[in-house]
Amino acid sequence: MTTKQLRDKVGKRIKEERESRNMSVEELANLLNISTSYLNLIERGERGTVQMRLYRLSQIFGVPIDTLFDGKKKGGITAAESRRNKLVSITTDMNEKELECLISTAKGIRGLRPDVAVVDNDEE
Repeated sequence: MTTKQLRDKVGKRIKEERESRNMSVEELANLLNISTSYLNLIERGERGTVQMRLYRLSQIFGVPIDTLFDGKKKGGITAAESRRNKLVSITTDMNEKELECLISTAKGIRGLRPDVAVVDNDEE
């Protein structure tokens, strides 16, 4: 396989994974800390990407790195699950006061949605 063929294959897989999670180019580019135009070049196979970025992509998509090469899914997570995981990792070292503030904010956000009832489960 030539370098160009490999870039085409990996770029196509990245685009498929992104689209399967209903992620925009902008959203994924922001998570990778690259420009949208550069991500477009990667997805079209016109540019390659470094190993650390492939590792980050596998974390974002929740798939093993080899899925980006062979396209065989060995389990994965949705974009929403990926965001939840990110939120959990951010909150790991928060103290009790910070967690209470975050919970209060989340309840306030959910309260803005008319289709969702806010349930208070503080007795856990």
